[in-house]
Amino acid sequence: AAAEALLPESAELARGLPEGALLAVERSLDPRSGELRERLRRVEPAQPGQHARIWAIVPDGPAAGDG
Repeated sequence: AAAEALLPESAELARGLPEGALLAVERSLDPRSGELRERLRRVEPAQPGQHARIWAIVPDGPAAGDG
């Protein structure tokens, strides 16, 4: 039901998105009511022909407790 409720908003946000763009769903739980909240947003590539970036890959460091 929650996903179906997002369909109209998703379709509107997706209209005209450039190639490589993403629609991101952000979910959070309201600590007071326990209600699940969802928010959609467009993530467009920085330059044409690239993919939108939603995170960065960084090298692993030493794990906690490694000496």
